[in-house]
Amino acid sequence: MALLESAAVEAPVRTGRRAVLLAAALSVPLLLVILPPLLEHAGLAAAAATIREAFHPFCHQDPERSFPLLGTTLAVCVRCTGAYGGVALAGLLFPLMPRLVPDPDTRGGRLWLLLTLPGLLHPVFSKLGPLSDAPWLRGGTAMLASCALALLLCRVVAAIPAARPFPLEAPSHEQA
Repeated sequence: MALLESAAVEAPVRTGRRAVLLAAALSVPLLLVILPPLLEHAGLAAAAATIREAFHPFCHQDPERSFPLLGTTLAVCVRCTGAYGGVALAGLLFPLMPRLVPDPDTRGGRLWLLLTLPGLLHPVFSKLGPLSDAPWLRGGTAMLASCALALLLCRVVAAIPAARPFPLEAPSHEQA
């Protein structure tokens, strides 16, 4: 209940066409993660390799730590897949519930950031030993953290006023 009370909207939240475009844009990285196995299955190995190479600076791409699909692995590891999945999920959820996501400048917005802690702390604690390094936990904590951050980002973007077109005529200046 406290989350709903803290979700009071200070700035107007605009949904509609902008929200649909945002959802589509936030889904593109996840689609690219899933695409290489599909391309390889279709005989387009060069295109799949290009996509994998594009993700290489951001992910170790260890095949033993990646989800399998059609006899090969996704373009990134389980944790990165969860992160991209969380961003895509935020893009789908935000148009359905924009007023439940608090303004990041409010107390509720700062509390919302606590949802990122499992994703940030799991890699550390799994290396130290107290937490399991199971794939579902790696992907799930990353998904929770990235979804929370992406929802806050969607909230900020939705509060940006729509651009006004420039006037077609220059204002007249009266000469004295």
